[in-house]
Amino acid sequence: MNRAMVLAGALLPLAPSLAVGAPGLNLGWNYACPTTTASAADMSFACNDNGALFSIIGSARAPAGLSKVTAEELVFDLQESGGALSPWWHLEDASGPAPGGCRGADPAINPAGSLSLTTDRTGLSTAVCKGYWGTSSSGGQTYVPGYGGPNRARLQGTFARTPSGAGALIADVQYYVSNIGLDSQHTIPDPTDPTLYVCSGCQDGVCIVFNSCKLIQPPGTPNGDITVNTTDFRNFVTWQGGGTIGCPQAVPIRRATWGRVKSLYR
Repeated sequence: MNRAMVLAGALLPLAPSLAVGAPGLNLGWNYACPTTTASAADMSFACNDNGALFSIIGSARAPAGLSKVTAEELVFDLQESGGALSPWWHLEDASGPAPGGCRGADPAINPAGSLSLTTDRTGLSTAVCKGYWGTSSSGGQTYVPGYGGPNRARLQGTFARTPSGAGALIADVQYYVSNIGLDSQHTIPDPTDPTLYVCSGCQDGVCIVFNSCKLIQPPGTPNGDITVNTTDFRNFVTWQGGGTIGCPQAVPIRRATWGRVKSLYR
């Protein structure tokens, strides 16, 4: 099966930048800086292919006071238009005795999950959004269905780099901070593979909100850790128009220690 990259627009080397404001968060579909015209607020998909790939890029316009950033904690919330999260949006991976969701990674039935969260920005233009994490960061993700309500889910990620490779973020400069990958596995039956199961719900409207990006500095660093949780240009995207729900629909963020968030990936 051929896997085709589904992008609403080609990445332009010098894509025009849209008007933006002070420090805050941005989110957009397509493999592009989210405040450029190559990025999109909504993704419409015919749900007729198991091999499509989508990208949601997140960025943060940096606040002042960041002299040595060693890690970041990311929080995204998802809300579906129906009363409960559909199988297509059950993207949680198997963990211990708990099975994976319909499209999550589960060694027993589905070796590769349909959701990924990284800081990879390979090939992205740095004309508007700048790079910081590059390929030197390491970390992980967790996806929690039902967080905040039966039709909601939370995606969290923590990424870090060694203190020796850490540096400053320049105030009011926009930096790439996340790359959410989503594919369309298990959307339709495959006549060549009778074992392939289908997860319903691809046509449902969904809103995804970038709620916060906590930028971590070593203990004792002036200004300490700084959390960005305001909007710069647009901190949400929709899938299939978002349905009948208002967007953004953010779930209130619970305060969590760095140790507690890291424990999600042990």
